[in-house]
Amino acid sequence: MEQLDSRQEILLKLTVRRFIQSAEPVGSAWLADESGLDVSSATIRNELATLEEQGFLLQPHTSAGRAPSEKGYRYYVDRFLEKKKPGAAAATALAEAAEAAQEESDKLRRVAKALAELANESALAAFAPRDVYYTGLANLFAKPEFKQLSLVASMSRVLDHLDETMEKMFPEVGSETRILIGSENPFGAECGLLVVRSPIGLLGLLGPMRMDYDTDLALLETAVETLKT
Repeated sequence: MEQLDSRQEILLKLTVRRFIQSAEPVGSAWLADESGLDVSSATIRNELATLEEQGFLLQPHTSAGRAPSEKGYRYYVDRFLEKKKPGAAAATALAEAAEAAQEESDKLRRVAKALAELANESALAAFAPRDVYYTGLANLFAKPEFKQLSLVASMSRVLDHLDETMEKMFPEVGSETRILIGSENPFGAECGLLVVRSPIGLLGLLGPMRMDYDTDLALLETAVETLKT
C-alpha cells in the first residue's frame, strides 16, 4: 500500500475517527477547524479529492463529505491504531462474567456476552471449528449501515453458514489479534472483525467496517486476559 504524506495522513486519520463516531460523511470545513493544518479549506478539499482518487476515501451519494473506504480503514489500523484501555467498570464486568461460570465453555460464552455488551458489537466464540457461539446480533443490526435490508439478508446468510466459515478460519488464528476488514473478512465484506485465540477458544468481535477498532481491540485483549485467570 502506498505511503501518504504527513498532511494526507492527518486528514485520513481525522476522517476515520470522526466517521466512526458519527456515521456521517466528514466535510472539509470540519477538517479545516480540527486538523490544525495552516492551509485553506480549498487545499483540504484538494487533498480529500486526491485521497478519494487513491481509493482511501469515498464520497457517498451527492454528499460534500467523505467517508473512509476499506483501504482507508486498513491504512488507519496499520498505522494509527491506539488501544484505549477499558475503564475499571468494563474490566470488572468481564471478570464477573468469567467468575459466574461453572465450566470452561460457559466461561467463554459469558465473557463473549459481556464483551458484546461493552463493545456494542456482536461477539463470536468458538470452542472448536464447528462449535461456535455468537451473541449481540441486535447490536450489529442496529448500526446505521444495516438499515439496508440487503445487508441484513447478506449477513443472515453468512451466519447460517457460521460453522463452515469458522472451520476454515479456526487453524489460522493465533494468540496475536487479527483485524480483518471488508473483503478480508470471511463474515462479510461490509464488516470488520477482530479475532484472537484465548486459552479456551477463539474469541472475536464483529461489527461494521466503521467499528471502533481502538476501543474494541483493547476490550478484546482485556477479555482474553480475563480468560487466563
